[in-house]
Amino acid sequence: MNSLDRALGAFGETIGLDRLALGPGGNLALQLDSGRRVAIEAADTEVLIYVSDPVPYDAPTRLLQAWRRAHHSRLAGYPVQAALRDQDSIPRLLALTRLPADQADAAALRRAADTLARWLDDARAD
Repeated sequence: MNSLDRALGAFGETIGLDRLALGPGGNLALQLDSGRRVAIEAADTEVLIYVSDPVPYDAPTRLLQAWRRAHHSRLAGYPVQAALRDQDSIPRLLALTRLPADQADAAALRRAADTLARWLDDARAD
């Protein structure tokens, strides 16, 4: 068991999910009641954290708002990349940040996911 496995296990316990772990593809995805998805993926020396919202009707507008918000001149906290991704035939606005793998403990994963969720909320309001 590596440090990311331990961090995911501890993160899972904080949200009421025992034995949270990466799948065979090196990632995991959680579908929330709100329609949001949270995904975590191991990538070499980094851990990628994604939070996405379904945007079935206003995808282009929401993506432009997110790109403006993600511009380096507005950087506050985690750097965020924004993109559209089609999942289950529904466009989703994706916010992604990266953590160094050696800093990805349960608290850092939770902070990153919470920050991305707020970031998506704020991008909608921009």
